[in-house]
Amino acid sequence: MRVRGQASHVRVPSAVPRWAVPLGLALATLALILALGEVWGGQIIGALRLLQSGIDVHPDTTHSFFLDGHQSVVCARNTGLYCGAFLTVAWAWVSGRGRGDGFPPLRVGLALALMVGVMVADGLDSFVADLGYTPAYEPNNLVRLATGLLAGAAVAAYVLPAINSLLWRRPDPRPLLPGYRALAVLLACLAPLWGVVALGLGPAALPVAVLTTASALWLLATANLTFAVLLCRWDNRFEDPASLARPGTVAVAVALLELAGMAVLMHQAFPGLYHPGGLRDLAAP
Repeated sequence: MRVRGQASHVRVPSAVPRWAVPLGLALATLALILALGEVWGGQIIGALRLLQSGIDVHPDTTHSFFLDGHQSVVCARNTGLYCGAFLTVAWAWVSGRGRGDGFPPLRVGLALALMVGVMVADGLDSFVADLGYTPAYEPNNLVRLATGLLAGAAVAAYVLPAINSLLWRRPDPRPLLPGYRALAVLLACLAPLWGVVALGLGPAALPVAVLTTASALWLLATANLTFAVLLCRWDNRFEDPASLARPGTVAVAVALLELAGMAVLMHQAFPGLYHPGGLRDLAAP
């Protein structure tokens, strides 16, 4: 019998789906980026390309795709790799498996290995063409982007469980990809990015540049955080994402400094090697 004045602890089921809030935030962010792109799109894209020039600079633009006349901030294949991994982790959290430390079953693992193998084969074909020899087929940036997305997702499907087993005190034992159906849903979530580039949708230039930069920053920050956890022996210390907020923020800040530092070092060590105009030319919209 409940005592008068005592608060009831009956949990009322929420009518809002788990994916509704992340989707709403993503759409609001996209709307803001599109609005900024109308005014300062070229300048922002140039600055983001400059920020990542220390880790991804090509002698020419043949490995990059263009949207509305703006060059991608990194090459097509790296765009796929970074975004494929980042979007896979985002999908894992939205689907409720963000803390899972279970590896994919063998049948799914074979499919993931094939996804990585396709990227390696395409990279070798492109490398042969860059050396001036006749490739098996003509290199194509859409193929580079597609194979990069596949490989990024495949790698994340194994790296995320490994990191989760290191971070969380009580990780989720379920695998990120328990079967082919989950893999198909994940690939369907990656397809819109490829479609935007394939259709050449100009307004998407800035959103794609921001997504690519956020993905690269997240990958580097994750490496920083993992190194700190191992160095400081913080393994299995964190209860939930809130407890990870402070070290995660520091890891992101350090990653931002690392990207900026590598960009400066690259252009100090090789002035004008890739871009005759130097930093100013690279940052031009």
